[in-house]
Amino acid sequence: FQDLDPTAQRGTAQAEPGTIFMAAKLAAMRGWRISKVDVKGAFLNAPIPPGELVLVQPPGQRVKWGIVEEHVVWKLNRAVYGLRQSPKWWGDERGRQLAKIHWSVDAHTYHLEQNVADSQVWWMRRKGDHNTVYGLVCVYVDDFLLLAEEGPASTGLVDALLKIWEFGPE
Repeated sequence: FQDLDPTAQRGTAQAEPGTIFMAAKLAAMRGWRISKVDVKGAFLNAPIPPGELVLVQPPGQRVKWGIVEEHVVWKLNRAVYGLRQSPKWWGDERGRQLAKIHWSVDAHTYHLEQNVADSQVWWMRRKGDHNTVYGLVCVYVDDFLLLAEEGPASTGLVDALLKIWEFGPE
């Protein structure tokens, strides 16, 4: 069943277009590389929150093929495309994971810090150095725009992201 509460937040936050433009200008000024990655099957990476019960009927074609019996109902454990709450659940999971990311290069440890002005822009910071931005991640649903100097620190970021999610073509 779908939640019919019209006031319930169902969308996911995304970087503002003006912020992305400014991030691109900063990257150009600093000579940073700009790349984009897409999280494959993003919504499927989001668990359904505790206390939420989502029941769905399997696709009718599976019943026709005899793969699933008639009148079967599935209980979902993960968000799926087409479910109104899925973007929010994915956005919540995405934020939790980005906040936990850290990686090491040589003797330095890096992490992402959420920007207070735009919650879907994350600063790449080095532990102990809170004044320098080493790169940015701008998030738009399941697309991540990565802006950073090419080298071990940005490669470490991509490797850290790959430990959490699989990237794929759009």
